[in-house]
Amino acid sequence: MDEILHQSGRFAAIRKQIRHGTVSHAEANLTRNQISYALLELLREIETQERENPTLKQELEAAISITQSKNVVAGSTITAGGNVQIGDKHVTQNAEKIYNIDKIDNANFS
Repeated sequence: MDEILHQSGRFAAIRKQIRHGTVSHAEANLTRNQISYALLELLREIETQERENPTLKQELEAAISITQSKNVVAGSTITAGGNVQIGDKHVTQNAEKIYNIDKIDNANFS
């Protein structure tokens, strides 16, 4: 997992350098290729370990399902009742009139 985070950080950094124009095209391509190679090597290693250890395969599948989900509580014993909200909640409020509080003197809100 540390290796994946490291490569993700490298990728984010090179993308930022590309956006800012602080890296040459050749250097950016070299870094992207190094990242791709490192991730492919990591996948090969994981696949080898997966074949040798079936328990690892189950753990990886569980981790993948968690990372592909937006809202996850893994291995939890949480119980709840009533109106429970987990995740994003968007509240929209509408008003007929909008007031700038900084500029109101003796206002009538009726």
